[in-house]
Amino acid sequence: MTLAENPAKATILDFRDPRILVARSGPTVHVSVRNREVNPELVRGLRHVLLDLIAGQGNLSISVELPDVIALDTDLLDVLLEAAQHLVSRRGVLSVRTAVGKWQHPSQPPDAIA
Repeated sequence: MTLAENPAKATILDFRDPRILVARSGPTVHVSVRNREVNPELVRGLRHVLLDLIAGQGNLSISVELPDVIALDTDLLDVLLEAAQHLVSRRGVLSVRTAVGKWQHPSQPPDAIA
């Protein structure tokens, strides 16, 4: 079950931007972006939220849900990769789900990735 399917199952932590919903379910923080169009303002907001969750609050398990997005632009991909790098350096996990699939960055330190 994803946050998009049942947002009532999670505790709401933050909603500075109404298009970005942040909630916790167990040890995982779910970030759901509720917007079909990816624009620079949305990407900046997502970057701010992800870096705060990781570096500011110390979360190690982040799930990003982009249920309406069918293609990632380079700015959005850069933000997701930056978040993954921050998490890997802390032995954390980033998973991303879009309308067309999902991926998860392994929780391995940078030295262990071949």
